[in-house]
Amino acid sequence: MRSIGNGDPQVCVQNILNIVRGQAPYLRDMGLDGSLYDKPIEEVKPLVIADAEEQIETYEERVSINEIDVIETKDHNLKIVPDITVLEN
Repeated sequence: MRSIGNGDPQVCVQNILNIVRGQAPYLRDMGLDGSLYDKPIEEVKPLVIADAEEQIETYEERVSINEIDVIETKDHNLKIVPDITVLEN
């Protein structure tokens, strides 16, 4: 799978943020808290940001988090926009 680009740190961060906790078979703690969905964005935005930061720090050590923003899309979904820096090996 790495040959198709999904081993890149940026791709891994996006994968972490697109998984609902409990969805990954051998990594049940990976992913965002599913109970945060279907609530008003003003209420969950700080919770989603904190959860996303914790997940990225736990599962993707090759990046440093500069900022995470949560926006509401036109169809009322949450979009998590991470600003990260890839660390040198």
